[in-house]
Amino acid sequence: MIHLYPLYSRFSNQPIFEIFEKKSEEELTLSKLASPFFKLVLDPLQADWIVIPIFSSGLTSESGKALVLAAHQLAQKSGKPLAIFSNSDIIVDPQVSPVTIFTPGSYASMKNQVELPALLPYDPIERWQNGTWKPFQYTDKATLGFCGQATRNPLKFLKDWFTIESLRFQKKKGTSPFLHIPRFLPAFERGRLLRSLEKSKKLKTDFLLRSHYKAGASTLLEKNKVEEEFYANIEANLFTVCLRGMGNYSVRFYQTLAMGRIPILIDTDSNLPFSSRIDYEQIMVRVPFSDRFRTADYVLDFLESKTAAELTKIQEACRRVWLDNFNTQAMLKNLSEEMRLIQARNLGSKS
Repeated sequence: MIHLYPLYSRFSNQPIFEIFEKKSEEELTLSKLASPFFKLVLDPLQADWIVIPIFSSGLTSESGKALVLAAHQLAQKSGKPLAIFSNSDIIVDPQVSPVTIFTPGSYASMKNQVELPALLPYDPIERWQNGTWKPFQYTDKATLGFCGQATRNPLKFLKDWFTIESLRFQKKKGTSPFLHIPRFLPAFERGRLLRSLEKSKKLKTDFLLRSHYKAGASTLLEKNKVEEEFYANIEANLFTVCLRGMGNYSVRFYQTLAMGRIPILIDTDSNLPFSSRIDYEQIMVRVPFSDRFRTADYVLDFLESKTAAELTKIQEACRRVWLDNFNTQAMLKNLSEEMRLIQARNLGSKS
């Protein structure tokens, strides 16, 4: 069990991480799902971690920055590690060090960032397949699916480019709250990648390309239709192409695992959550971003030594990994173990 000392001020409407629940405007308690793995303490010297429960996106004001600084000073004084949780695509710069940032979208090349999974609001097999999972039956040709926003439209390219360059300019001026803003245009990069895959003669592609996020759906009926089509596309193909969005992670990666299909992860300096306990290389195809236009070769190499029965087992393993690790309670259990490992490493480095 991990002992936490949370540092917080008035919450107003700021969201907080899943470990916690608001008991009142100024008082926290543990969430029921977190209580088997975490305990709140009143003395920072009795804690394993000093934590800020408010997501870092809610800490960009002067009062938020003051809270981060106070937490950092307390962590230094008490000799405890400091944890901050991020829920934004672009990670907010905490402006203190050392600190551990727990976030979807961490970068493997950056220190003190720990990957968290993107949690889904429901089990798609339960919702769209009546709770009955079936594997894709592989015959003689690899099938790659994708449903989502991907376009090489020049107007979309320019719009996204100006957005990114504006953020980068603010960063250069020192007026941006963000830690790292890469030049990456998700819809454009997906469009280029998928177009290259469509040219492959050895693969069957099943791409449903959207020019707008979630096809621009606005009504509940439209949103449900788009979502059903999205999961139907994953279900109908052995593989699904997963390339990051604005954040350095792909929700589609977790949606593919949940459907019991094999993700093709385009690796953009990516971390994957809880990798010390999950053997991802057995259940996915990982393609370095620099090699993305050779994705077909990676898929064919993956298939070369696999029998149809083995591919069924891999799909079963994908589904099992999601069920066992990426619902909220499983995530919190894994997080507690991850925090224990980090704490042990920190203690070892000091001895």
